[in-house]
Amino acid sequence: MSVLIEKTLLNFGDLDPYPNFDLTKILRPGYEKSEELKTADEQVKRLFTLEFGTKDDILEYYTNHLVKAVQRHPLDQSSYEVLIAKITARIRMHIVDGDKDPFSMKRRKTVGDLHVMRNYLLNKLMHSDYDVYEWLKSILRIEHQHENPFAQVEHNARELERMKLQQQAFDIVQKKKDELKLRFANEKQKFQLEKEQLLIDIEKDLQNLRLDIIKYNEIRKQRTRTKVE
Repeated sequence: MSVLIEKTLLNFGDLDPYPNFDLTKILRPGYEKSEELKTADEQVKRLFTLEFGTKDDILEYYTNHLVKAVQRHPLDQSSYEVLIAKITARIRMHIVDGDKDPFSMKRRKTVGDLHVMRNYLLNKLMHSDYDVYEWLKSILRIEHQHENPFAQVEHNARELERMKLQQQAFDIVQKKKDELKLRFANEKQKFQLEKEQLLIDIEKDLQNLRLDIIKYNEIRKQRTRTKVE
């Protein structure tokens, strides 16, 4: 890690830098559970790793990495802890990229805005649950000097509202997906029961058919004996 990145991270309160993941070993988001890749050649697998992914792929992976560490439950996407983790991932990614372009004023402004937003959320969390606030700082490895919670509230409140609306939309979509999964699971179970019943009925029909054939053959044999006699 360069001295510039280290100083910048410390200025923003990040005790840990963006980690040096082995991108050749990590599958891109969306391919982790691919059954085809489990049996694929190593060269093919590598094409689907973060080594050949975009910056957005890497950011998504790192964001999920931090979010999973602080989620209250697997579906939690809107708690203070999760929102702070998401912003932390973006800050660290921007700082690492900023080392390649240290004079980008746009990137500096973006990181500054994210830092303000994170401080605002940290202040909110601190006032709502101090124990969780301290725990979160230790997990994400960030320092925070609590500030006046009323500073820049208007700007932050708008940004927070936007993020919450986005999250609400995500939660609605996720809820619909879960409902469809449950519905399809029930339909699948119903279909399985109907299939089993149908197989039982077919087996009964085949058994009856075999009995009819046996009975018919017996009748034919009996008639043949009668004619011979």
